[in-house]
Amino acid sequence: MPPSEAHKRASKKWDAANMTNLSIKVRRTYADQIREAAATAGTTPAAIMRKAIDQFMQDVQEQKK
Repeated sequence: MPPSEAHKRASKKWDAANMTNLSIKVRRTYADQIREAAATAGTTPAAIMRKAIDQFMQDVQEQKK
């Protein structure tokens, strides 16, 4: 069953209040390589970037100690 219009509006409102986009600019050929590697690994480019950012943030926190 597809989401109702009310659910779509509520999700859009929540996203606007709580989410933001981070983006990077890379050459198209590099982006294609990333997408292909992600698909081969059974993941997505977004998941790869989130994992890398999480690791970076953890490293920064450890350096502060």
